[in-house]
Amino acid sequence: ERDNISEVLDSYYATYKFIMENLELLDSEKDEELYTTAVSILQKLNNFLTKHQNDYRRWYVKIMREDIIKVSEHEEDIIVHQTTIEVVQECYYRYEELQEDFKALNKFFIESDIRKILKINSYEWRID
Repeated sequence: ERDNISEVLDSYYATYKFIMENLELLDSEKDEELYTTAVSILQKLNNFLTKHQNDYRRWYVKIMREDIIKVSEHEEDIIVHQTTIEVVQECYYRYEELQEDFKALNKFFIESDIRKILKINSYEWRID
C-alpha cells in the first residue's frame, strides 16, 4: 500500500528482463529445477505486467502531469503533489483488482520453492 506502484512495476519489469536475458545461460536438463522455476516466474510476471502495466502507467503519467485527480462532483479534487502516494494510488480505477493481483503474485513467490531454489535466505515476501 505504501510502495509507489509505478516503482514496483519498474522492479517487476527489471526482474522479468533479467530472467529473460539470462535464461539461455541455463541448461534446461542439467539445471531443470532452476530453469523450470525461471520459466514459471517469467510466466507469472508476464501475465501480471501485461494485465496491469500499460493501463496503470498511462493513468499515473496523466495524473502526475496534471497534478490533479477529479474524484467526483460531490468531493473535492485531489491535488497530487499535496497528497500521499497511498491516497493517490487508491484513486486508480482498477486499484482493487491490481491489489488482488499483487497479493496473488506475492503468494506465488511465498508458496513456491523459489527462495530455496534461488538460495534466498534473508528475504521474506509479505502478503499483508
